Amino acid sequence: MRKPAYEVLKEIRKEKGIEIEEVAYAIQIPVKELVSIESGSRLILTRQFKELLDYYEIRASDFIKRQEIENGE
Repeated sequence: MRKPAYEVLKEIRKEKGIEIEEVAYAIQIPVKELVSIESGSRLILTRQFKELLDYYEIRASDFIKRQEIENGE
């Protein structure tokens, strides 16, 4: 079982020291929407997911590995 994508996205943002407002502005969504995504109360759109990975400079394959590693698999 993998760690949920929203948890990993939030961890990455915090590790990079980026404020949520900066990310929301960069990918052009309301802060409230990104807060909902990071809390898991809103599903993330594929486009938004790709934009976040680009913004954080993370490849999809590395993201998936991180989900598995974080979960101890």
